[in-house]
Amino acid sequence: MMKTSRKVLLTGIDGLCLASVVGILYSLALPGAFPESMSDGLRSILVPTPNIQADARDQADCLWLQARNHGFYGIQHHAIAGNTTADEDLLWQAFLDSTGERECGSPLTGMSELMPALLASLPEADRHFMNPAKEPETL
Repeated sequence: MMKTSRKVLLTGIDGLCLASVVGILYSLALPGAFPESMSDGLRSILVPTPNIQADARDQADCLWLQARNHGFYGIQHHAIAGNTTADEDLLWQAFLDSTGERECGSPLTGMSELMPALLASLPEADRHFMNPAKEPETL
């Protein structure tokens, strides 16, 4: 008799858990299914949000670093200066669309804001990435 009541109790608990999971999934699938406060709270916890878009200056700094790390520094440098061939420009655009967006914010700031920020940070990027590492002085 004890086994029968445990079985009934476990079946009841399993049913409640299943109903809770179904309710959560339903609220995530249909945002208007539950009251705003409940569905927004669940959605913010369980559904990852995209990266918050950084401003153009931060993205420009990030793009210089990523271009250097991925071997696109020279191509990006030429693109910003307006000295690229059509193939290099396509390659740089592909870099922006893939690595740039993934590493520096998705989506990237529009080119009308991004290009001036990249151009403004070009001298600083060159000083940082193009200067050879200084050797420590020996005594």
